[in-house]
Amino acid sequence: PLMSWSFALINLAVAVRVGLPLVGAAEIAVAGATLLWLAAFLIFVVIYAPILIRPRVDNRPG
Repeated sequence: PLMSWSFALINLAVAVRVGLPLVGAAEIAVAGATLLWLAAFLIFVVIYAPILIRPRVDNRPG
């Protein structure tokens, strides 16, 4: 469920980045899209970093 929020934030970032410059707010669009993308990436890192850092279940190298 939390990754669904991450995907939604990415789509919202795209909408902000594309939509706001149409009304003349290009700087705000870039800043807003950046913050939304960073929030989505933070969710991704919080979920997947522990999975990628912990040892393998079968205790084999690699």
